[in-house]
Parts: sequence; C-alpha cells; structure tokens
Amino acid sequence: MTPNPSRRLVLGAAASVPLALTLGTSAAHAADSAYVMAYFTESTSLGLGTDYGLHLAVSTDGLRWMPLNQNNPVVTPTEGAGGLRDPFILRKQDGTFVVLATDLKGTDWSYNSQYIHVWNSADLRTFTGYHRLKLHDMVTHSWAPEAFWDAGRGQYGILYSSVNASGHNVIMVNYTTDFVTVSAPQVFFDPGYDVIDGNLTVGVNGVNYLYFKKDQTLVGARSTTLAPGSFTPFSTAAAHGGTEAPTVVKSLTSNTWYLWGDKGG
Repeated sequence: MTPNPSRRLVLGAAASVPLALTLGTSAAHAADSAYVMAYFTESTSLGLGTDYGLHLAVSTDGLRWMPLNQNNPVVTPTEGAGGLRDPFILRKQDGTFVVLATDLKGTDWSYNSQYIHVWNSADLRTFTGYHRLKLHDMVTHSWAPEAFWDAGRGQYGILYSSVNASGHNVIMVNYTTDFVTVSAPQVFFDPGYDVIDGNLTVGVNGVNYLYFKKDQTLVGARSTTLAPGSFTPFSTAAAHGGTEAPTVVKSLTSNTWYLWGDKGG
C-alpha cells in the first residue's frame, strides 16, 4: 500500500523568497512565499513505506506538495524509541529553526516517554544539536510537542499532551530559552476531559487560539493572555471522519486563516 504522510501534517510556514531558495536562506528573510511540511510516513499495514524519521515537503498553496529528498527522511532519531511521530517546526526569534517531535516509533500507545526529540537547523538542510529533552517525571507520554514564543515571558513555551493526576490527557507546558533546559511542567489547558494535539496561534487581533483534538473532532479554545489555565473552549467541533492534529495556518496571500487536520486518527 502506498504510504501517506501521517499525523501532524503541515507545521508552520518556513519558506523565504525566492522559492528556489526556500531552504538554505540566511536568518534574515523576506515575506514567506511557501509552506514547509514536517511529517513521517506510515502505511495502513505498518509495512512497506512506513518510516518514523523526519520528512519534509514544500508547497506554495498548501494544497499541492512536493516531497524533498526523494521522500526519504532528512534525519532519524538515534535515542529513545528510535523513531518519531508528530514533528513540528518553529522558526525562532533569531530566524533559525527548531524541530520537536514525539519520542515514539510505531503505534504502541502504552509506550511512556518523558522526553521529546529536538534538532536545531539554520536552513532546514542540515540538522544539528540532536538531543532528547526531558519535560516531566510522570509515568506517561509526551505527545505532539509544539512551541510558541511568549513575548511577555521572553521565553518559548513547549506544549504537549500527557496524562496527569486527573487521569486523562491534558495540555502541559514547559518554558525554555534554549530548548536544552526547561522549567517545571505546568498544566496549560484542562477542560475536564481528554485532550491531545494542542496547536496554538498567538496574537490574532489580540486573541490567542488553542485548537485541540477532543474525541475524533477538532475544537478551539481562546484567551486574551497566554497564561496557563486561561483558555476557554468556544467553537463547535469540526471533523471529516475521525480527525486529529489541528493546525491553524494563515494564507500567504490574504488575511484568510485555515484550520487543517489529519484524517487519520
């Protein structure tokens, strides 16, 4: 069976003008002209074509994608489970990139890891500084890590899903300046039921939006601050069959925003 990019599909605009120089540009960049997708491949049978390394693809419209490196992984974890899921790319304040990913190879959802995979990259061609970053001491997982810049704190927040003392998945947060050391974990969002795959969009007309997976649907919460515990659900559920891994993306050519999800959950 032909493998498809799976779970946590399009993860941030990280392209520069001109498109031919999308990957490999310096830290100073012009207006974005394309999207980059971070993904892994997983066939239905978990057989041929399944690969839990970091793959990249580019697109100018978010609809038609070109895999890079002949759809081979550009880097593969060497620690922990030896594979990744849910890769996420953030362009940092200095114009370079950090890649975060779940420490999990395959579909053993009972596998516990207090760590996530981390790489640095100046250009999305080379990946350096690989390490696993410990986020907590709980006997649980650290799924679908994402990061955002909290200007008020002068730090990055790392969001991820874990089962805490509540007995269900909540969205946790740790703060960092370097993705090497982190603050103690805090509960960022707990609506009282199981939530995973938190995706945060900061500062849209003074409002911050957190989309997440509830059951097999995508739901949004919002807050005028980035304080842990300040987000309140507001949207109706969106889904196309079983849907997970919400990603909110702004059009590169207009003020339109899109909510993307992975129909693979």
